[in-house]
Amino acid sequence: MKRCLKKCICAVLAVLLCLTMAGCFGTTADELYRLPRSSERSTRIQRSIDERLVSGLEFSAPVAGYNRQAIQQYDLDGDGIQEVIAFFRTEGDAPLEIDIIRETGGEYQLAAQIFGEGRAVDSVQYSDMDGDGVCELLVGWQMSTLAKVLDIYSIRDYQPVPLAESAYGSYICCDLNGTPGDEVLILKDPGTESAGEAVAYTLMQDGEILTSSAALSREAEAISRVQSGETSDRHAAVFVDSICGGGLVTDVLAMREEMLYNIVLDGQSENPTVRPLNVYCSDIDRDGVMEIPEPRQLYSQSETPYYAICWNTRTVRGFSMEKLCTYHNFTDGWYLILPEGLSQTLTVRRLDTVSGERTVVLSTVSGGGSDPTITDCLAIYTLTGDNKAERAAMTGRFLLADDDRRLFAASILSGGKDLITEEQIGESFSLIRTRWLTGTY
Repeated sequence: MKRCLKKCICAVLAVLLCLTMAGCFGTTADELYRLPRSSERSTRIQRSIDERLVSGLEFSAPVAGYNRQAIQQYDLDGDGIQEVIAFFRTEGDAPLEIDIIRETGGEYQLAAQIFGEGRAVDSVQYSDMDGDGVCELLVGWQMSTLAKVLDIYSIRDYQPVPLAESAYGSYICCDLNGTPGDEVLILKDPGTESAGEAVAYTLMQDGEILTSSAALSREAEAISRVQSGETSDRHAAVFVDSICGGGLVTDVLAMREEMLYNIVLDGQSENPTVRPLNVYCSDIDRDGVMEIPEPRQLYSQSETPYYAICWNTRTVRGFSMEKLCTYHNFTDGWYLILPEGLSQTLTVRRLDTVSGERTVVLSTVSGGGSDPTITDCLAIYTLTGDNKAERAAMTGRFLLADDDRRLFAASILSGGKDLITEEQIGESFSLIRTRWLTGTY
């Protein structure tokens, strides 16, 4: 009897779970944009949005950047209450519409509107540029597949006022000059006959916009990634990685006496950061300072080229210093900060003869000529398959990492006994994490 009762209860729970999971069937596209109806506040916001939709508008969310929702909430004026920013499409010469809706007397009412031309809102960003506690609104309009225009609006007192307009490839907001408020750094892609350009926009307290520009490297073909970070002497900078042939080149942009300049090009005609690998700038040791990669080709035991990557920092004046070296295994998705005893004499080879086990052997090379001495120091294994745990626990091996699908293990070989320890390797080993960017903003 108890067994039957237990089965009945499980069956009822299973049906209820299925009904709960199936709750989205029959939902319209507009309903998918609705805010959760979990509070009275959400209900009031949705009521205001519904009024806009009844008038013939339809949702048109930004297509790039971090803020891609058709309905967004942000405290624009610093009063602790979030406004609602909704993105629509309508008919006419300026079909794109951005509505700012605020709470008044317990209800949400339309406070301001911005209209724009083009195919879509490319991106939106909220940034307090003058440090007064009220955000400026940055809207990128997608005019065509290749053309984008950024408008900067003051929305003080819910009165949208255009402050600046510029074509752009990408942009980033960050404090470059150390004063209250953010600069907006607009980056323009290189052309066939001209180098790329960066333009910094600074909003003064009196509402005036100051601009300053700097050229990107002439080797740059197309901007690939834009990141803010710090130089080794703790100055704010923007690191721009651009495609260059089959690799990348880095520009580092900072401000000096309110003027934008390119640290790596200061007084140089050629950029020394050109590299043959698609390795981006990174805070590789997580100390808050951005490092620039410089690949160094290793002695090869086969026709496949292998590289150690030296990571260099820059001061705001452009002085370079090597921080550390790594070996990156992009095929298997890991990297190792190289111990000092390995970094100067490293050579690498792969062994893929065992099914479900990919091995990289790190060795030292000594002696000159065509037949140098190779001394194996460390083997790192990428293990897959049903018996990966057993193979990771084989004699002499120790576990490094587990990413659910694979196990990573290592063994110190005879030539590495006096150079490295298991603890060193464990602390120096990291998985390469894919950065899921929705844009370069």
